[in-house]
Amino acid sequence: MSTVMKPLAGSPFFLHMIEKVAGIPVLGVLVGTFMTLVVQSSSATIAVLQNFAEQPLADGVTSILGLAGAIPILLGDNLGTTITALLASVGQAKDAKRTALAHCIFNLSGCLLFIWLIHPFAAVIRMISPAGPEVEVISRQIANAHTMFNLVMTLIWTPFLPFMVRIVSALVREGVKLPQALSEPIYLDSKLITQPAAALRLVEKEIIHCGESAAGLLPELSGMVKNEDKKARGQLLERTDQARRLYEQVTEYLAELFSAGSMSEEQANEAAGLMYLLGDFDRIVFLCQEVLELLGDQGEKKKKNDGYSREAQKDLEQSLALIGNMYEEAFQMLLTGDRDKIKKIRKKKEKMLDISLHMRKAHMDRVAKGKCSAKLTKPFYKILNALDRLSNSCANIADHDIGFLTSAAEYGNIL
Repeated sequence: MSTVMKPLAGSPFFLHMIEKVAGIPVLGVLVGTFMTLVVQSSSATIAVLQNFAEQPLADGVTSILGLAGAIPILLGDNLGTTITALLASVGQAKDAKRTALAHCIFNLSGCLLFIWLIHPFAAVIRMISPAGPEVEVISRQIANAHTMFNLVMTLIWTPFLPFMVRIVSALVREGVKLPQALSEPIYLDSKLITQPAAALRLVEKEIIHCGESAAGLLPELSGMVKNEDKKARGQLLERTDQARRLYEQVTEYLAELFSAGSMSEEQANEAAGLMYLLGDFDRIVFLCQEVLELLGDQGEKKKKNDGYSREAQKDLEQSLALIGNMYEEAFQMLLTGDRDKIKKIRKKKEKMLDISLHMRKAHMDRVAKGKCSAKLTKPFYKILNALDRLSNSCANIADHDIGFLTSAAEYGNIL
């Protein structure tokens, strides 16, 4: 860079232009801003500025630009880098835009402040910089000015961070949220596949969303034991289909993370844990779907006086209510990290096994007494097997290592 700059130091036209820049701070700011926009790097343009300022005038001692002439260009460099950040935020989420805007406000306010204090600021920089011929020390002075600018503005803005947040939040408002299908991910961003640390945090949030999608199914499923409304059953089946499509997309996103090859061993283990947890959520929805379909088949038989007895229906409702309670407690443990209820959930799982055994014996007694048709044994036992597996999945969620769900607590009591 120094070699390239030397011929410019002897050009009368360039010297005349530099004199104008040095004498008109606003012009210097514009030059620095334009340089950064072209190069797309404030560090590179500051290096160019340092190398150019090191070029001497005819006396061999005085800088061609001088510190007072370099500071406005330096301010423009800082302003130009905010514009590149704003351009980079186009098409990004609102938080990315707010971050870029906060960066812009930070540097713009500094530029507006320091442009009125160029000569006092230059005097302070000379005081804290090494002494010597100007051309030998100006590079260090420019570096010190850049550091001092950012340090002073940080100290000024730190007490006013809440005010900064309000400004950027007011300028970049929350968009109007359109109704989103349950099957569509809310948090996943394909642009972050190559940034596993950020992508895994998004997957955590999406898994909480998956847990929410499964939360309401069990109570509604319990209500379907006696409900013969085909429309209501069809709507609940559609919800299970949507939830499973959501899980598929999250699984595909995790698979893309693995295939990208950018995860560390620790991140890969974390992703595997997330996939395992997601599998339990998916299994719960699948089993709810299976039970719902089996109940629907028996609803048709009930019209022919060939359905489940009231005792069987009551047992099924109580079992589903118990599993729903297990799921709620397990999901809350996942959100809060509170492991106190783990033993309670395991006891409920054991209780569910006892209830299942009792229901099998009770069904056979009803068949023997003619209260239930023998034809119902196979579908009834399928439902009981599904209930056993539901309780197992709830216990798996409770047993899951919740240490990596660092952002789960943000969502509070979702249930």
